Amino acid sequence: MGAAFFIVPFVNAMTRSGTIEEKNILFMSMLEYKAFDEVLSNKRGHYLNEKEKLVIQAIRTATNVKNRQTRAEEEGLKKLEKMITTNHMLQHKILLFLLKPDEVPGSIRGLIANKMMAKYQRPCCVLTYNEANNTYDGSGRGYTKTGIDSFKEVLDSCPEVIYAEGHDNAFGISIIASEIDLLLERLDRIFANVSSEPIYRIDYDFKENEDNTRTILAIAAMNDYWGQDIERAYVNINFKITKSNLQLMKNNTIKISLPHGLSIIKFKASDE
Repeated sequence: MGAAFFIVPFVNAMTRSGTIEEKNILFMSMLEYKAFDEVLSNKRGHYLNEKEKLVIQAIRTATNVKNRQTRAEEEGLKKLEKMITTNHMLQHKILLFLLKPDEVPGSIRGLIANKMMAKYQRPCCVLTYNEANNTYDGSGRGYTKTGIDSFKEVLDSCPEVIYAEGHDNAFGISIIASEIDLLLERLDRIFANVSSEPIYRIDYDFKENEDNTRTILAIAAMNDYWGQDIERAYVNINFKITKSNLQLMKNNTIKISLPHGLSIIKFKASDE
């Protein structure tokens, strides 16, 4: 859990958005015999010949890269949100964002596609025009809760698509630029009978006043086992939210107290 929340996001950001020099600092700091070497400081405002441990420099560098990536993500998301409104994109069953070069860094197109897919609950492609090949290239993300198991497989069957390579619902894609409209029409037909409402597979359906504390804690204790081949269990609990059981915490975190001593935490809740 510590690695997943406090280390991996910084390594991920460095892999996507760091320069070669920044990546090298992080890599060397992961080698035990190098991590505590004294190196020349690169922090802002350092004095001449000031030194610091390599691992300290790596932490600061990774934090700066993560912040830089977050700012780029936020700017990219604003552009895409504006495109949805301007181009009336929600009338389609998929989101197909067509960008000019340098509008969104290629390294974060997948991250942005993932967030737009989750927010609007439909498959999403974030593509940048490639003038050399007259194509739109980028990242695709599928939304399985509408019942489509492989968005990549759907795109593979379309003649307008040059390639869709990767996982079933997270992949790279290239589309013939002159045939974008044809592809959108084709996908609208393919997805015509697909509901825009998400479909959830529920393992347990608990009523408000049932005491299922032991069952829920037993499910939570298996958290380390969830993965690609073992899906986590999903629980549905019907209950009323009132002033007495809801607490708004910092950073739009919501805590809801359930009967029998359990609580639900939701991070980064929308203002709505």
